Amino acid sequence: GTITNCYNTGNVSATSSSSSSSAYAGGIAGYKYHSTITNCYNMGNVSASSNYAYAYAGGIVGYNRYGTITNCYNMGNVSSDCNAGGIAGDNFWATIENCYNTGDVAASSSDYASAGGIAGSSDGTITNCYNTGSVSAASSNNAHAGGIAGYNKGTITNCYNTGDVSATSSYTSAYAGGIAGYNNDGTITNCYNTGNVSASSSKASAYYDSYAYAGGIAGYNNKTITNCYNTGNVSASSSKASAYAGGIAGYNYDGATITTCYNIGNVSSDVSSDVSSDEGVAYIGGIAGDSVEGTVTNCYYADKISKGVGNGYDVTKKCTVEQLKNQATFKNFDFETVWTMDNEVGYPYPVLKDVDMVEVLVYNIDGDYIFGISAGTKVVQLIYGITEGEYRKVYKDGVELSYNELAGTGVTVKIFEGETVIATYTLVISGDINGDGKIDSTDYLLIKRAAFGTFTLTEAMNFAGDINEDGFINSVDYLLIKRICFGTYKL
Repeated sequence: GTITNCYNTGNVSATSSSSSSSAYAGGIAGYKYHSTITNCYNMGNVSASSNYAYAYAGGIVGYNRYGTITNCYNMGNVSSDCNAGGIAGDNFWATIENCYNTGDVAASSSDYASAGGIAGSSDGTITNCYNTGSVSAASSNNAHAGGIAGYNKGTITNCYNTGDVSATSSYTSAYAGGIAGYNNDGTITNCYNTGNVSASSSKASAYYDSYAYAGGIAGYNNKTITNCYNTGNVSASSSKASAYAGGIAGYNYDGATITTCYNIGNVSSDVSSDVSSDEGVAYIGGIAGDSVEGTVTNCYYADKISKGVGNGYDVTKKCTVEQLKNQATFKNFDFETVWTMDNEVGYPYPVLKDVDMVEVLVYNIDGDYIFGISAGTKVVQLIYGITEGEYRKVYKDGVELSYNELAGTGVTVKIFEGETVIATYTLVISGDINGDGKIDSTDYLLIKRAAFGTFTLTEAMNFAGDINEDGFINSVDYLLIKRICFGTYKL
């Protein structure tokens, strides 16, 4: 069958208490078999739980078996006891293309948990998709979390993730990756990640080791990663076994390959001090934490990390920031058909021609202020969306903000040429009074107090609160912000 041009705004939940039946919940369909869903979207929260069997929750489809999901998006939060995905909980021998997710995705279980920005698990095809929501998986057994797929046994092509990704296991192992948590015999090509990635494990049994694997692209790579890059921070920690952290892959398994990739994100790994070297080691690599039996070719990383491969044969190249801005540095990168140094957002490193970079921002500078930026804009979008100067940095209360934090009213944007600050501006986001980068009840309560004279606004707050732009803060502005929070008014 076919579902076309449909949408859902209500919350959806499925629960199974039977040992022989699973729970399937989706914003459009719970279970899809040999069918097509096109041009649909979901704005409601979706959840699935099962006391004994499996549970599948997806922003569009809970279980996508064969068939295709195309040109769909999800804005609701998705949660499940087992598999949770922004588009599909499980993508079983099926195709997801031209889809995106902005909702938060979480899987939590005492057995097995897999969460992905697009699919919780996939042995099908995911193409031209992206995720901006946070992704988390927590389990007392294996936990898989990925910006696109928590567990991938298929192909992921031309995708990107900007959301934070985390996996936590208290019994066996945790796998977290900017694109895929566990890339098991799968292929990842032409993808990038800007979100922060973390994996944490703790050993609760004498019978199992409890490892942590974190990678900018894949926590654990069992096959192929090609033409990918990472700018997010990557960290792995374990209290009772080894922890593997890599800018591209935490662990690059026997026969697996990483080719023509680069990383500029920070990488860290930690093992508890009471763990002996026989029990566990913290492995850190600009490209791979461990690649003893895998292959890494034509890969580059920023010199803030000491080694390209934490454990294994290392033929990667450590580079300065200036070297990474030079196309000639990247030997064997295909700048004819795959890569380019030219982009519209001012990002100074190679980008993928067929994968959108962070959205170009529309803004205006008036005096000491930057106006026109929307709530929900991340620092990475601000840094590369503003084109003034050679590069930009963003500060809040004197502390530099990381790429994946939200930019809010009152933050300071400094414009640099070399190491010289050539301009400094204060950001104003209409409706964001308290400076957290969002518009919510806190903002309309503050503007209400300001309108009644019980709260004094800074100049930046005053600009942000003047919704109707009449030069005054009054009850009209308060009511407009309240309507924004309830979804009945749009800036």
